[in-house]
Amino acid sequence: IPAPKAIYTAAEVTINAGLRRAFEEEGLDHEHIKTLLKEAGETGIFFDADTLEYAFRKSIERMAERLTNDPSDLSLMEQIEAALELIGSLPFQANLWKTQNIFHEMLQGVYSEFREKAERGDKKALEWLKHFRRIGDKLYVRVE
Repeated sequence: IPAPKAIYTAAEVTINAGLRRAFEEEGLDHEHIKTLLKEAGETGIFFDADTLEYAFRKSIERMAERLTNDPSDLSLMEQIEAALELIGSLPFQANLWKTQNIFHEMLQGVYSEFREKAERGDKKALEWLKHFRRIGDKLYVRVE
């Protein structure tokens, strides 16, 4: 028996609002987001794709901008990498051109500094390069 329209509508509003809030949080709670997406998929909830895409995109952009202020922040790089891993499970396409541009600027700027440190055996720089390349792959930006 299908759920009454009022219950479906309430669930739709609740899940969309929950996803929007989850995307707007400082650190994305991936498990909570995946749970909401699964719940929505199981119940056939309609997504407010424009609002959700905007919230997700802005979250990624904020993280990328923070990274430009402190490029050596490995935990922030891990957060960005993890957030980008969500893209395949999202019910919308995220427009990440601004994040791609920020990343490309870092590639033209600080990347060579970290690469030189890594070549001298700096373990933190090696780790940085690993994350930077993974982020580049997820953003479809060629690193080398």
